[in-house]
Amino acid sequence: MQQFIAKFEKDIQGVMSGFDRVLFRGSLRRLTHSKGMKWYLAENNILCKQYQDHVKEISQKLKKVVLEPFQQQNLLVKHVFGCDDKEKLARAFAAERGIREGDVCALTAMEMAPTFQHYKTDMAIRPRPCPTIYQYRLDPVFGWMHARIQTWFPFYVHVCINGREWLSRRMDRERLHYLRQENCFPWVEDIPRAQELFQEQLQVNWAEVLQPFARRLNPLHEEIFQRYPTQYYWSAFQCRP
Repeated sequence: MQQFIAKFEKDIQGVMSGFDRVLFRGSLRRLTHSKGMKWYLAENNILCKQYQDHVKEISQKLKKVVLEPFQQQNLLVKHVFGCDDKEKLARAFAAERGIREGDVCALTAMEMAPTFQHYKTDMAIRPRPCPTIYQYRLDPVFGWMHARIQTWFPFYVHVCINGREWLSRRMDRERLHYLRQENCFPWVEDIPRAQELFQEQLQVNWAEVLQPFARRLNPLHEEIFQRYPTQYYWSAFQCRP
């Protein structure tokens, strides 16, 4: 980057730095280990050998309740396979419908993820194909984004945002003029002010902001964990400046 700036210094009006793609992961830490899964089963009077039937039943209920709002809005609900480009599919549908804000579509897939398997007298952690649900959305704050949940224990969730999408909406609210080309800003009216807005990302209470997305991904959370309460712990799983 420094070499690029040095080479084109005469043509550069200013420099901004901030996050581009950020993937947050929500983990239910009481369920990220085999003992936690056994404690959950014990609290719900479920035998380890009954786990498979239990998780399939919950997965089906969760899938139904998560997809229903998209079906009611007559939005795309589709199962995709490994070779399908989910992002491309979602963007094409948004363009076709002229969606500028709100829900776009819900996509389901089978993806490898860490989950549990009954093994002898224990609950072993195993990577297995898990039913997964993606929710694509044009959010008024974050812009184009998606959130996903694996519908088998331990219900990991991921929320993926684009920091530059976030910045463009922040500049809109500030009435700061700019030119955007795909994911770049070739021109910004006030670069120092835009950088100040970019820095606001570092002050966000992300755990509080992300929790509503977790609730949308799993409206059954309180019901499932009535006897074994647990809440999501958030971490920055991937960050790309």
